[in-house]
Amino acid sequence: MIAYVVQRLIGIVGVLLAVSVITFFMMHAVPGGPFDAAQKQEIPVPESVRQEFLRKYQLDRPLPVQYVSFLASALRGDFGRSFRVDEPVTEFIGRTWPVTLRLGLITMAIAFPLGLIAGMLAALRPNSWLDYLLSVAVVTNIVTPTFVVAILLIVVFSVRLQWLPTGGIGTWKHWVMPILAYSLAPTAVIARYTRVAMLEVTNTDFIRTARAKGLHERTVIGRHAFKNALIPLLTIMGPLAATMVTGSFFIETIFRIPGMGNQLTLAIYNRDYPVIMTLSLLWSTVIALTYLATDLLYAWIDPRVRLTGR
Repeated sequence: MIAYVVQRLIGIVGVLLAVSVITFFMMHAVPGGPFDAAQKQEIPVPESVRQEFLRKYQLDRPLPVQYVSFLASALRGDFGRSFRVDEPVTEFIGRTWPVTLRLGLITMAIAFPLGLIAGMLAALRPNSWLDYLLSVAVVTNIVTPTFVVAILLIVVFSVRLQWLPTGGIGTWKHWVMPILAYSLAPTAVIARYTRVAMLEVTNTDFIRTARAKGLHERTVIGRHAFKNALIPLLTIMGPLAATMVTGSFFIETIFRIPGMGNQLTLAIYNRDYPVIMTLSLLWSTVIALTYLATDLLYAWIDPRVRLTGR
């Protein structure tokens, strides 16, 4: 187990290095720069001032030299300063990530249990009216884009009914629509996978044997069927969790939530290179560690799974 974890961690380092190279040279391949964008916004920036900015942030150096300099500083924990807000990127992320975490964790606490319950109910009553109703709701939520749901909620609850504010994070009312819009899709995805997994498990021989022994149906479903159905569900729940705790571009932008998803959108628009690089590495790290944690949970839930380093 330890050898496997060490091997995976070494692999994650390689992945992060590849992500840093691709992100760095792709963002510099886009025409224009952070201070050219300011000129397009009709902000008068004299050429002498522009050149001074380039020297200040070392943007006048060759790209390979800039990349090596960023990598060396990042290894020391220094990810530079944001061009847009002129503060260290680490402080910037420390201020915005808690907002995203709050949104993501609340959404997970709602979406995961609801999805599991809906999927189990549909699987335990296949081809019933409840199964058909849940299937229609699941498919509708999956195919409907998140930004469409968010806009519809604003139109109904903010514009028409005037019950909730259109955006911000001031009170609990500000969080209702973002959490609702953010949780619908993952709830539907989990419900769909739960239904398929439960149907497959409940038709196996060991479940029929458990029922033949006279075990209570609650014991058969809760202790035997659900535990085995949870194994394939981890494959989808792990990446969903990583996505939720790293933010949503659409939700945070539409509802004006100052989280990391919204800040990355602004960073890309303003060519804020240090923020783009740092957030890309942070998201890659979270996703990679989530996949590692998922594999470790496989071994914990299913004793048949053995993780070994090679």
